[in-house]
Amino acid sequence: MGVGTGGEGANQGMTWLTELSTRGVGDALVTCWDGLRGLPGSINAVGPQPAVQLCGVPLGRPALRYSAKHHWAALARAL
Repeated sequence: MGVGTGGEGANQGMTWLTELSTRGVGDALVTCWDGLRGLPGSINAVGPQPAVQLCGVPLGRPALRYSAKHHWAALARAL
């Protein structure tokens, strides 16, 4: 399964996580997600409870709006 095979909702996330579990992934220590509602609950429902961390990219992109475009590369590295 992959991105674009039925959407990226929490239900699709549950399908992917269940598939990974079925294939033998027994434990994930840390998961990183992009803010999709419901996904942390799906992660915790499928297996042991890993640390769930929000991906930094969705947090950093809005910050770039407040700076001039010529500063974006340096600011992105700093973030």
